[in-house]
Amino acid sequence: MAHRFRPVDRESGMLLPHDMLDWVPEGHAVRVVIGTVERLMTRDLIARLVPPAPKGPAAGPARYDPVMLLTVWMYACLRGVLSTRAVEDRCRYDATFRVACGPPAAVALAAAQLRLEEAIAAEQATLAGWQARRDGGQRVTRPPVRPGAGKKARRARARLAELQAEAAAEADGQATADGDGEKKPRRNVTDPDSRLLPVRGGGFIQGCNCQDAAADDRLMLGGYACQDTGDVQQAQELARVAGKGAAVVAAAHAAHAADPALLADCHGRMCTLPGKEKNDPGHDIAACHHAMTGRIGTLVEDAGYHSEANLTAPGPDRLIADAKTRDLARREPAQGPPPDDATAVQANAHRLATPEGRALCKRRAPDVEGLHASLKDRGGLRRFSLRGLPDATSEFLFAGLAHNLRLLAAIS
Repeated sequence: MAHRFRPVDRESGMLLPHDMLDWVPEGHAVRVVIGTVERLMTRDLIARLVPPAPKGPAAGPARYDPVMLLTVWMYACLRGVLSTRAVEDRCRYDATFRVACGPPAAVALAAAQLRLEEAIAAEQATLAGWQARRDGGQRVTRPPVRPGAGKKARRARARLAELQAEAAAEADGQATADGDGEKKPRRNVTDPDSRLLPVRGGGFIQGCNCQDAAADDRLMLGGYACQDTGDVQQAQELARVAGKGAAVVAAAHAAHAADPALLADCHGRMCTLPGKEKNDPGHDIAACHHAMTGRIGTLVEDAGYHSEANLTAPGPDRLIADAKTRDLARREPAQGPPPDDATAVQANAHRLATPEGRALCKRRAPDVEGLHASLKDRGGLRRFSLRGLPDATSEFLFAGLAHNLRLLAAIS
């Protein structure tokens, strides 16, 4: 029996859309990143973050657009590409990275030259049509502009000259850099702010202790890098960070209450009630949405944060495990509120034995550990590229922002 396969012709020509954004569909992750970065990076923020370019002989070639660089690096973190060489390679051969960084200089020059030729050809066709109507005895108005002198041609010629000047300046700067015979610096990968931290299964690792807080939909609310080998001293600071992030989320969700369509869509994605109760006509969608997004309900933490000081600290309601998950499952179940004369530790242990407390602890692992898995496996953040706690915190939060954008792209 003969096989019939679709033919594959890799030498056939292709007509790609002129607009690079048409290369990817609506709702694609790269479109989400481009839109988010362009909204965040205002002109005032760029002026504050990017130093002015030097003048005179030290000016060198034109610098890359900071908005484009942030877009490329954010999309690279979202895709788990953290090596600068790998990002450079993806910008050459990956269509989505090419959309993020825009066309290279050679392609932009060729496109500008093509636009100029198209504008001149259109003006030549207009002039030829005018001459044909005049020779045929038709009544004509004043003659059109000569080819190459029209508005579109002048604009295309100016853009082409600008790109050629930028390419010449970049070539001169590259030649100067290649002729520099100074000794290149060598990288020291040891971070003086790092510490020896114990790891699961025994042994130690040189690194930082990263603290983060996640909502019940795995949205990262905040985080930071510290030097403590344990977590018990970080519980109150982590609660403050979580509260700050939850306030930002609450302010964003408050805008949904004014739009019934947004409110219904957000409630449908976030409400954890059974479908029959969630869609019941008597269910108050606005009140349910406010209860889910208005504040932190219960801050659930593992046994590493357990202490009486952390249980009695001001802030949101806390439920802190006092043993491993397997040991908590073996305890006798409890019902109702804790005794009136119970201490903070005893009341917490009683809550852990109730069905509500067990359900909250059961939700903690997939939410928080799922965030860690996303940062490490999907984001590729297994080691920091920057040194010092402030820079490590910035890199950690940048990876968290990429994780949040990945969630946004998934629901878009």
